Amino acid sequence: MQATSQAYKNEQSQHLREKSHVWVYLGVVSREAQKSAKFDEDTSPVTEWSKLPTGNDAIESIYATYEQNFFRADGSMRFPPQTWALYQGAASATIGGSITFSFEETCDIRGITLKFYEDAIPLSFKISNGLTERTYIYSTDDVDINDNWSCEDEFDNSDYITIIPLELSGGNQRMRIQRILFGKGFYFNDKDLLSTSRKNTVAHLSDRLPTKAFSFTIDNTNKKFAADDPHSFVHFLQERQEVAFDYGRDMPDGSVYTIKGGKTFLKTWSNDDQKATFNTVGYLDFMDTTYIKGVVSPYANGTSLYDLAVDVFEDAGITEYHIDSYLKYVRTRNPLPIEKHKNLLQLIANAGMCIFYEDRDGILTIAGSFESRVNSVTSDDRESYSDPNTWFNMVDADSMTVSYATYEKNYFKADGSQYFLPDSGFMDCGYVSNSVSSNVGNFDTSPKLTITWEAGWTWFNMALRFGDAVPKGIRIRLYSGGINYDIISVREKEISKTTIIDHAFYEVDKLEIVFERAEPNQRIHLEKILIGSLTDYKLEYKDLLSTPNAAMTEFVKNVVCHFYEFSEGTETKQLGTIDAVVGENIVTFSNPAHDITAVYESAVGTITITHTYAYCIIFNATVAGRVIVSGKEYTVLDSEVSERIRNVGVGVDKTSQNILLDKRDLALRNLEWLSEYYANDVEYALDYRGEPAIDCDDQIYLENKYVENNLIRITEETIETSQGMNKSTLKARRVSYSENAGVDYAIVDVSEVE
Repeated sequence: MQATSQAYKNEQSQHLREKSHVWVYLGVVSREAQKSAKFDEDTSPVTEWSKLPTGNDAIESIYATYEQNFFRADGSMRFPPQTWALYQGAASATIGGSITFSFEETCDIRGITLKFYEDAIPLSFKISNGLTERTYIYSTDDVDINDNWSCEDEFDNSDYITIIPLELSGGNQRMRIQRILFGKGFYFNDKDLLSTSRKNTVAHLSDRLPTKAFSFTIDNTNKKFAADDPHSFVHFLQERQEVAFDYGRDMPDGSVYTIKGGKTFLKTWSNDDQKATFNTVGYLDFMDTTYIKGVVSPYANGTSLYDLAVDVFEDAGITEYHIDSYLKYVRTRNPLPIEKHKNLLQLIANAGMCIFYEDRDGILTIAGSFESRVNSVTSDDRESYSDPNTWFNMVDADSMTVSYATYEKNYFKADGSQYFLPDSGFMDCGYVSNSVSSNVGNFDTSPKLTITWEAGWTWFNMALRFGDAVPKGIRIRLYSGGINYDIISVREKEISKTTIIDHAFYEVDKLEIVFERAEPNQRIHLEKILIGSLTDYKLEYKDLLSTPNAAMTEFVKNVVCHFYEFSEGTETKQLGTIDAVVGENIVTFSNPAHDITAVYESAVGTITITHTYAYCIIFNATVAGRVIVSGKEYTVLDSEVSERIRNVGVGVDKTSQNILLDKRDLALRNLEWLSEYYANDVEYALDYRGEPAIDCDDQIYLENKYVENNLIRITEETIETSQGMNKSTLKARRVSYSENAGVDYAIVDVSEVE
């Protein structure tokens, strides 16, 4: 679920909500011009620290140069170095100079979008193009310097675009362009949008690919998108153009709260004289390339699923992605088969008990979707009788702790509630610091307790239960993927024997609790850490448009999980033949093999194998002719583990056959994950009034007359708007490892802690 403010949550919970909004941004961009643009140094030279501003990352630094009203000494600029390690957007080489972009071939461009540097805005400028020799003069007097400037003029048959400043805001300056878009970015708001529909699905088990779709219909009575008009914008629409959209809600204070809706890509469009409809999909719909590089890992303990995923992403040409760091610790020796990149990413996610999806920024993501277990609870500052081997119990709701009488100020009690320290055989007393605070309650080095989990996970609220001494100052650091992304400071007036931390803990894999102050001359005595709910969102009856539709899913009796152990073969056999051509050739085979050779059947020439993989080889041939490929096939031992989840009734068996599972213990962990899922056989279909912050695979509470905290997991979500949010649907599955199940951490409602 997207992080939102408390004020927004309060507004969403109201019986009558304020007005909602949707905004859509559609880029009508010349892909040829955007891709092939380069500086034309012959007609319009630029500085040597210029970089083509055709992407979002052109601005790396601004250099201080001797220009009127430009040199800053406030730390926002850099002195020019000897070598240009950092670049800024395009800057003309001379004061008042122009900048020309040339293209590999002539392009039809509808509109130009520009972002100028704020201290060098051209008050007026002209743009000219190539073969049609069109020139337009523009003014930016009415444009906010923080906004993109754009026009809708046509620049047909352009082999170059030249931007010539006529007057710059600061006087004698270079013209600087931070970003250029060869096209017009369309913006649609509530006035233009007749309706929108967003639909996403995610498979919790990663046994099928996720889907992502967004469609919107706009008012076309002005004929801006008329199909038969040669000057219509519709002729500049192209498949895969980027579409971004956001949702908003009016707030009682008059502000508008915005939630990012997502990023998709144009698939199809249609129109008539009244309306135009655009259908967009996620990146995966266009991802049809194939991966062939699977190998049996040369390492004794295998290759991590993380490294396999990185290799698949990079082989597909994807440079921006997210992989759960947990997959660094899950290893396999088995090879990836020849398959589409997107299917292999799904396979890796399934092997690592993760979900595979495309997030709202369009970033392909593999994220943990399982019960994350505690790895360790440690501290460098502890009493000898405070045993770290028992600290796992600190996050177990049912564990018991005792208090030992120690010589601290106002701590020793003779009322039977404390124990004397024995010589050995200490009982679990939770965490007790070795350090004792000073006469004013400070520590020379603050005691610190560190908890790590095997994977990041999200929860809401936390309680710290102390013994007979309560600290006076606490700082909590939250980590995800090795990055400290949040710090919570708990003040003295907020600390009591049971201290509740009302906060959202997103994707935490490490938590540091630092005790900064205490009562004078006392240790830290922490008995328990109580983790709060897995979600802070509850779908209540007042939110529903109809009663929940609950249905029983397929009745699963047994769950079976296969694992595969590869060993080298001994018999050489023919793997395949090919009529090779001069140059590069690829031969694939159905069974994985090693020690592969390739020889001509009768022709005379040279074959050079350049790449050898488990399911194929690539070789260069000097002459054409039939080539025989031979090798030794791996022997694959297929084993299985199983679990019966129901003892009565007639049901089906669910079988997992993931080739990446190569060990029994890995298969057993996956079997546990699969069994938890299939043990819950209730699915819900819900019509409700909509929450744009919800994502697929989110866990939420559903109000229920029979179960107080009925935890469900979203598998499909749809939001449809028509001049506001008026219909939303969810499909969800009941969750097994909820607050009522025994897990490695205590999941409690902290509001009920005494």
